[in-house]
Order: sequence, then C-alpha cells, then structure tokens
Amino acid sequence: MYQVTFSNQSMAEINKLDKLSQLEIIDSFGSLTASQLENGMPDLGKIHRAGKVYYRLRTGDYRIYFELLEEKQTLHAHYILSLIHISEPTRLDVI
Repeated sequence: MYQVTFSNQSMAEINKLDKLSQLEIIDSFGSLTASQLENGMPDLGKIHRAGKVYYRLRTGDYRIYFELLEEKQTLHAHYILSLIHISEPTRLDVI
C-alpha cells in the first residue's frame, strides 16, 4: 500500500465535497496496489509525458490525475477534476 499525498488543487477540490464523497475518493485512490498500476484496470489509464508516467483514475464523477513517486512509495495527486453533468442545454433568452 502506498502513502497518498495531494497537491493544493486536489485538496481544494476534495474540501468542496461532503465527507462521504471525500472518503470514497480517498479510499479508491489510496487502495491502489503496485499490481494494479503495473497491469492496469478498467478505471485506470496511463499517460506518458516528458519521460514520466502519470495515471488517471476514474472514481464516480471524479478523475484523479497522479503519479507514482517510487522512491517514496507515494501516490501524489496532482489534479482532481469533477465531471459536470448538464441534463439540458443552456439557453440564453434574448429580450
């Protein structure tokens, strides 16, 4: 199991949520194993950029973008993004 750290942006996003949602995100992120990171899983994507490997974890309506800091055995969340669901298109009425 890895230690989990959060950037300022990801902490600000988590702090906007109710406690249950916070726990769900932290649990799904914090329970990732080395095997899952290496072999993949349906909700986990790998991104290669500038010689580094980043990951994207889908959990509910949120996406966590993070990297593995192997020397520290830490998963560091850089960004947490919320999906915005709009049931109807927004319309501006002209008077």
